[in-house]
Amino acid sequence: MDACTRHGVNYFGLNAQFVDSSSELTIITMAVKDTDNQHSNTFIQTLVADVLRDFEIIKKQVLAVVTDNASNMTLAVKTLSEDSVVDENEAESEQEGTATLVETIASAFADYSQEFSTMSHMRCAAHTLQLASRDGLKINAVASLISRICHVVVAARTPKIDAILKRKVYKGAILDQATSWGSTHLMIERLLELKDTLVDIAHPDVSLPEVQWNEIKGLESTLRHPFLFTKKLQAAI
Repeated sequence: MDACTRHGVNYFGLNAQFVDSSSELTIITMAVKDTDNQHSNTFIQTLVADVLRDFEIIKKQVLAVVTDNASNMTLAVKTLSEDSVVDENEAESEQEGTATLVETIASAFADYSQEFSTMSHMRCAAHTLQLASRDGLKINAVASLISRICHVVVAARTPKIDAILKRKVYKGAILDQATSWGSTHLMIERLLELKDTLVDIAHPDVSLPEVQWNEIKGLESTLRHPFLFTKKLQAAI
């Protein structure tokens, strides 16, 4: 599950991953909600409870919850985990009657797992990797180089230079976005693609000494690995 705010609107999304009756791993989107409240941990708990109730899922059936590393998510899952013991109302909601073999095995597995652990909380690997990458980008020498790169990119996006780039190489400079994973790598990668044209333009605002171009190449090579690995982590199974 994840939450975000865009243009003053709060959103909450929840996916479920499970093995279906054909033994196939399945992922579905259970809810995407346009919310009016801020995403406090108590409000997130309420949203999760509403979605589980809509799908007639009890907490006992949830083996793990995957979130980012935000404190509101961490606390929400911790509280949900502590409350995951089946109460009387949830017990009454369980189906009665003759169960199929698959249902019996699934129920037995859920009972077994419940005896030894509460609802597990798994931190999103992609988010954790991005946090580590961003910490690396805060190193003074790296931060200074990125600042210089951004200066050149902003200059390359001015109408006159942008028009030249799109006429000669059919693409323009990209500026990174703090909330977009991998955008710093994409900005640097595109700048290197535009290097020859920018050198030919010879405008002082987009000119860099060769030593800095080499440093930029090294930074792009370093950032490429977490960028590609994040893509694999986000890929559909």
